[in-house]
Order: sequence, then C-alpha cells, then structure tokens
Amino acid sequence: MIDYWFGPATFDAMPGPVREYLITNTGANVRDVRATFRDPALSLDALRGLAIPVLAVYGSRSPWIMEQIVGAIVSHVPRGALERLEGANHAMISTHVDALASLIAGLADRGT
Repeated sequence: MIDYWFGPATFDAMPGPVREYLITNTGANVRDVRATFRDPALSLDALRGLAIPVLAVYGSRSPWIMEQIVGAIVSHVPRGALERLEGANHAMISTHVDALASLIAGLADRGT
C-alpha cells in the first residue's frame, strides 16, 4: 500500500521504526478505509447538496486511480474544482505545503 500510493521502494526506504509502526497498525488502517466507504456523508446526494466550494487535488506522481477518484467526486459537487499538482504524490500535504495553500487561497479568487 505504501509503495502504491507514495512510489516504488518508499516502504523499504523508511526507517525501521516507521515500517514497524505501519505493519503493527495495518489492521486499524484497513478498518479506517472501510469505514470511510460506509460513511453516508460520501453519498452522491450528499455531494450534490454541498453548497461550499470543494477543491480536489491529486499529484502528478499519484497512481492514475487518484485522478479518477477525485474527478468522480468533483463531478457531483456543484462548486467543485479539480487540480493537478505537479511533482506531488499522496504525501502532498507534507511535501507541497505552499502550493496547496496557494490553491486553497485561490478558491475565493476563482469564485468557485
């Protein structure tokens, strides 16, 4: 899962304690993902009813499915926007902080 979302050999490059933590907590991660997909707040009706601007961002280094997922989400949101962040992957909130902040700040400028 780590290499899929963050790039080949990412897991092997992590410090031993981080790898051990991830292995130990795999069950919790699986439960969290399953719970996310059961959340009624993620229904099509809920998405269509959002009145706030929604910005979905995917990284150019993310797996192809990420663009498909976020594209599907914003296609159902009345004020949705989709952005591709060059050079980013699933860790963009820690690797591309300034770029993400700029995209968020730009929502008001676009009237989204």
